[in-house]
Amino acid sequence: MPSINIELEGLEQAQRKLSLLDDDARGKAKIATGRAVFKVQRLAKQNAPVDTGRLRADIHAHFIDELQGVIFNTVTYAPYQHFGTEAGHFPPPQALEIWAMRHGMVGLEFPIAQAISREGLQATPYLMDAFEEVEDDYIREIQQIMENLS
Repeated sequence: MPSINIELEGLEQAQRKLSLLDDDARGKAKIATGRAVFKVQRLAKQNAPVDTGRLRADIHAHFIDELQGVIFNTVTYAPYQHFGTEAGHFPPPQALEIWAMRHGMVGLEFPIAQAISREGLQATPYLMDAFEEVEDDYIREIQQIMENLS
């Protein structure tokens, strides 16, 4: 499954510096990271395309440590919604059956799959957009914590 992995420049240096710091500084970094992780999750849920709500409900967040967290989906179609597809990707018509029923298009699964193959699917980068919205404030907050220690 496609994924986005974002490495912040200076992450290893910040982790080394944090490991030498007192519990108060580590606690502040944990709070800042947790706040950022869950804000990205909230914004991603707001940005996610909605048909049944399954994609939106499946956006999970896990806090890892002082400077790391993960926001992800597990539904199989999440990467296609997020990254889109290029022309030439032919979705299996059976994957469209339930969608076609909900939208009153029963029997049109194959022509819809053909159109998707011909045109591709437009990306809806709900996770990346959410991350980019939070990124600058998070980096600024971590930098402040580090500067107050120097």
